[in-house]
Amino acid sequence: MTHRYLIRWQENFNRMPEWVRQLDETTIRSIAKRHLACELPSPLDDGSLDLKFFTEGAHNKLYLISYANHHTEYLFRVSLPVEPYFKTESEVATLAFLRSKTSIPVARVIAWDSDFDNELGFEWLLMERIRGVTLQSVWREMSWREKTMLTTELAGIIKRLRDIKFDRIGSLYFKSAFEKEPGMPNARGYGQEGFPSRAWEKKDTRDLEPSTPPPMDHSVQTLDTDGLIDEQESQAQAVVGSGKTTTESETHNDENSTSKKPAVGMARRARHPKRTDYDSLGGFTVGPLFDRIFYMDDRVYLPGDRGPYGSSEGMLRAEVNMQLEWIKNGRSIMHSKELLSEAGYCEDDFEQEAPTMEILSHTFLKILPHICEHEKPEQRFILQHHDLHASNILVDPTSYRITGIVDWEMTCVVPTWMASTHPVFLQDIDPFIGDEAEPPIPSYEHEHDDKVAIMKRDRWESKKLRDHFDRTIQSLIADDDVSAAEDDWEAETKRNFKLYAWELTENTKWAGDWLREIMLALEDWSLRRGRTCRRLIVES
Repeated sequence: MTHRYLIRWQENFNRMPEWVRQLDETTIRSIAKRHLACELPSPLDDGSLDLKFFTEGAHNKLYLISYANHHTEYLFRVSLPVEPYFKTESEVATLAFLRSKTSIPVARVIAWDSDFDNELGFEWLLMERIRGVTLQSVWREMSWREKTMLTTELAGIIKRLRDIKFDRIGSLYFKSAFEKEPGMPNARGYGQEGFPSRAWEKKDTRDLEPSTPPPMDHSVQTLDTDGLIDEQESQAQAVVGSGKTTTESETHNDENSTSKKPAVGMARRARHPKRTDYDSLGGFTVGPLFDRIFYMDDRVYLPGDRGPYGSSEGMLRAEVNMQLEWIKNGRSIMHSKELLSEAGYCEDDFEQEAPTMEILSHTFLKILPHICEHEKPEQRFILQHHDLHASNILVDPTSYRITGIVDWEMTCVVPTWMASTHPVFLQDIDPFIGDEAEPPIPSYEHEHDDKVAIMKRDRWESKKLRDHFDRTIQSLIADDDVSAAEDDWEAETKRNFKLYAWELTENTKWAGDWLREIMLALEDWSLRRGRTCRRLIVES
């Protein structure tokens, strides 16, 4: 079986992945029963177990599982193989890390299978359902005081993420995710037979003994986080009140070595799904970065440096190089699978724009050292939940206290400039400007009739809550070693560089317009660097 037949990219602006066949709920039920046997009353009564469709996201479909007279409910999540093996492995490890190292409320994973070559034909994971309702469903009924209290609580959760520092940029994994299976060749690239072994086969982890850390497959460079994390753990718990954090000395790696790493291999079949037993999984490590620029439109088949990285410059350079790889070879992959039109590309337009895309990509690489020139080599990196919108925050329906944070599938260890943004639910496309008086609270019963008043109130609330969030975060990190944040302009420039590096192949004009603007801005920011950058773009 090849994962190509399980996924197709929609022909629209966002090009989201879509399902090409229906899921077999009978199989889902069978898998769930097998792995919930140790969670549910024995003997298990088949008629008491209920399974029904719950919801779906960009990459996943979720099914709700309940059992008569059993207080805990469960979610069975089925995933599209947008990044086979690594997406599921990283999310499970991230949840395990958060449960073992922080007090952030996240789901407990019971079992998972990160190989789609199984009885269901898709990757899946089984986890407890966190009690609560989505913030989105109760936002309108919350008082202003309750909204500010929730914002304060969320700022504390984000602060806890920032308290733990890492020496590399990438995604979190169990060390066991990169074990080398005996007799298996090393990775040689996506879509080929080699794979950095994943043979942690578990039937029931209650009888397993903790293992020693496994040997690493050196074709995939990862960074061991345990030495760094263990001594931070007690400090991280106390730091919320004091705002202080200390870190260990940085693990030094040759940054140049990452630029020569081959792509990680595709997943091989593990004969049994895995169950969470954190000790026997060998601890945690920072490995390849899970980012859309490395998997969208079958980029997963292309070779490239997927991390981990020792600097922002290393990560951004790898992303632009992936775009160059796609410009040069992506069409061949799409042609070979008859997917060019499927992904929404007009081949003639792509052929015409490809030379411009390539020129702009090389110019992006030329200005990158200037944008990252002031970056400190001893900096630390932090975990970021990039999608904190109101549907991913669960609250108690009465007190509105946070009961859980969900959707950690693309959580990565990132530079502070990537994480120094507001939670998504507080962001506003058209932000409130000025010091106008507080708009009255409109009637939400007939939203269609009061759109203007509701929009004005929403924008005002978002602005005030962003200000409150900023003040809260600043008070929490007042004495923190990351409180000496990057210059706001530098941070925003790096965020825009990352954004428009993606647009190099999506909207080439936007990327070119931003490039011209940043050349002028760099000239104003530093006369010496401005002359260099201006010469670079003129030559291009």
